[in-house]
Amino acid sequence: MLQTIRRARAKSLGLVEDETTNYAEMVHVREELEYAGKIFAQNPTWPVIEVTGKAIEEIAVIVLRLYQDQKHRSSMQIISKFY
Repeated sequence: MLQTIRRARAKSLGLVEDETTNYAEMVHVREELEYAGKIFAQNPTWPVIEVTGKAIEEIAVIVLRLYQDQKHRSSMQIISKFY
């Protein structure tokens, strides 16, 4: 599925599939997914956001809410350390 999306995206951006780009190649897609899995495993407190079928604006709202929630929790922890 991701490979299909990447091929369509590359085509819409005018990228030509040749030996200079591996953006949509299955091997490259798998390597990127493995790398991402390792990063997430090293950072288990990071939230994972399901973005399938969501517009970029919807995703931005979710990210901003997560950021504000984390910012609020962090500031409350700092304040409580002073008392």
